[in-house]
Amino acid sequence: MQDDKTEEWDGVRNYQARNFLRSMNVNDRCFFYHSKTKPALTGIVGTVRVARIAQPDPSACDSKSEYYDPKCTEETNKWSSVLVEFEQTFPVVLTLKEIKQEAANDPDGLLANLALLKQSRLSVVPLTREQWDEVMRLIEIKIEQNR
Repeated sequence: MQDDKTEEWDGVRNYQARNFLRSMNVNDRCFFYHSKTKPALTGIVGTVRVARIAQPDPSACDSKSEYYDPKCTEETNKWSSVLVEFEQTFPVVLTLKEIKQEAANDPDGLLANLALLKQSRLSVVPLTREQWDEVMRLIEIKIEQNR
């Protein structure tokens, strides 16, 4: 994605995740999270910014797409996508295991109620500003430890 600068965030086929996509606004920041990889590499790898709000996801109606929905027509496309713009790649991966550990260490902390930990199969989950800042703090600590 870094070379392309922008990319369609498409292929979301869960209603709750789709609704979260639909709630995004231009300039909202998002963590880029690798989920379809080795467990040791599953986690936050960078950030992107929303460049265009949700619109019907064209991949849903494209029979050649891995995200094709055979029930989809141009008139009945129930799936959405947003355009995101690359911001940064972190030099470390903040893994799902590390996020879970941090939440377990502080059950009353900011990450204890992180939607990612409650519904880890969702590809899109909201964060509060405070949760965002806490995740960034953990990434900064990990970067510092790896120097």
